Amino acid sequence: ADADADAAPPDADADADASTKHINTCKDDNTIPTDDNAGAAEINRTMLDDTTWDPVKVMDQITTDMIATSSSLKGKTDLVASEAAREAPSTRHVTRLVPLQATCFVALEDIVKTARPLLEKYLISEVKKRQPGGDANGSDDIEGTAGEEKSQPTSFEIVFKHRFNSQVRRDPLIDALAKLIGELKKSHGIDDGALVVDLTNPDFSIQVEIVQNICGMSIVPGGRSYRKFNLVELMEVGRKGPVAGGSSGAGGGNKEK
Repeated sequence: ADADADAAPPDADADADASTKHINTCKDDNTIPTDDNAGAAEINRTMLDDTTWDPVKVMDQITTDMIATSSSLKGKTDLVASEAAREAPSTRHVTRLVPLQATCFVALEDIVKTARPLLEKYLISEVKKRQPGGDANGSDDIEGTAGEEKSQPTSFEIVFKHRFNSQVRRDPLIDALAKLIGELKKSHGIDDGALVVDLTNPDFSIQVEIVQNICGMSIVPGGRSYRKFNLVELMEVGRKGPVAGGSSGAGGGNKEK
C-alpha cells in the first residue's frame, strides 16, 4: 500500500508539469489570452496574426468540395447517385456556413475598432496590390500593362444582418464603417477611385453578423457567389453545372451576372 502511495504522486506531478508547460507555451505563442491581456481585442489580434487559419478559406474549401461532389453526380442514375450520396457528408443539419474572422461585443465603437485591422489585412492590402506599382509580393511593378491592369477599381459592399438584437441599427453602422474605410484609404494613400461601392456584383463583401450580444465580421472575396452561404443552394450549383472563374467553384472572386 505504501509503495502504491509513493508511486502515485510522481505521475500526478508529471501530468501537472506537462499541463503547466503546455499552458505556458500557449501563452508564449499568444494562442490563449493571459490575465493581463485577456479580452476580445487580444483574441482577435491572435486570430488576425495567425496565417494558418482563415475561416473564409475553410468555408471556401468546404463549399468547393460540396459543389464538386454534387457536380460529379450530375447525369448519374438515381441508384448510383443515392449510393454516392450516402458516402458523402450530409448537410441536412447545417443550413448556412457563415465564416467569421473576428468577433466583438455589440457596440458601435467596439465594432469599428475590431473592423480596422480586419479591413487593413483583407481589403486595403488587396486594393494596394491592384494599384500601379503594387504587387502581390509587396514589390514595385514596372509601368505598363501590368500597372494598368492593377489600376482597375476594387469594389465592395457592406452586408449587415442582426438576430435577437436591435441595439445597433443598420444605417449608423454602415455610415461608421464607410467613414472608417475612407480614413484607411487616406492613411494608406489609396486613390478615391481605387475602392468603390458596388451593391450588385462587388469584389469583396464585408459581412457583419450580430447574434444577441456578439458581433462577428469577415471580408469575403466574391461574397455574393456563395449564395448567402446557403449550403443547399450551393449544392444546386454543382448539380446544374460548374461555376466558371475564381479559385473555387463557389467563391474565389468570380463574377456572376
